[in-house]
Amino acid sequence: RSRRIRSNRSSSFNNMSRFESSSGALACIQCEHLVLRLTSDFARKVLVGSVELRLRALSGAPTELVLDTRDLKIAGVRSQSGEPLAYQYAATPLDGNAALGMPLHITLDSPLATETTTSVTVEYETSSSASGIQWLLPEQTAGKEHPYLFTQNQAIHARSMLPCLDTPAVKATYEAHITVP
Repeated sequence: RSRRIRSNRSSSFNNMSRFESSSGALACIQCEHLVLRLTSDFARKVLVGSVELRLRALSGAPTELVLDTRDLKIAGVRSQSGEPLAYQYAATPLDGNAALGMPLHITLDSPLATETTTSVTVEYETSSSASGIQWLLPEQTAGKEHPYLFTQNQAIHARSMLPCLDTPAVKATYEAHITVP
């Protein structure tokens, strides 16, 4: 099942180069839409899959995308054409605060001219200790038969579930394709 939510973008944040809790250059690149394709692994308490980020250049000619992450295992990054993109984690947590996670730097295959769009797909796996994902055992549920998974990603916990521009200032539509047992 897919769910779409309308964007509620606030232009007041377009002038900011970086929001307090995000490593992304919000004045340069906007994420307009996300496509999540994940499989839940209840035994390991992880989500495995990919997120496609559909991006628009707002200013300059960005050559790098910086995403917020926390405790994610990145398996690879691909361009819109499917070509592998170079990526690396920052050497230290954002602002030296481990709760803010590690910025993920992705080198784009070419500079983005203002108002052009592209997409980047990141293949990854979450951690069993992801702060934005809660895993309940069957005995913790009403029917006591099946495990249960829910997410709570506000204010900055989405970065533990997917690489993204994780701040309340960023709004984007999304689709989620989740495979469960």
